[in-house]
Amino acid sequence: MQRYEQSGIIWGTQLNTALDEKTCPICECLDNEIVQLKEYFKITYKNKQYQTIHPPLHIYCRCRVVPITFIQAKKMGLYNEKDNDN
Repeated sequence: MQRYEQSGIIWGTQLNTALDEKTCPICECLDNEIVQLKEYFKITYKNKQYQTIHPPLHIYCRCRVVPITFIQAKKMGLYNEKDNDN
């Protein structure tokens, strides 16, 4: 994550999981979730709150984090240059 911040071109990250019969409910609910750098992926499981910056979320976790650039975030409507947090 530190290298993402240092690059100056990464706005945030997207969590991707392998969706199949082995996917757990925790990972399934977070698939394609996007957060800004330094923000946490928030998880609610069995009425408990958890948060993490990146996988693994548990033992045998197959999730991964993919970087989202400022350009991609702008195209997705997540980033506005007027709200530059950089």
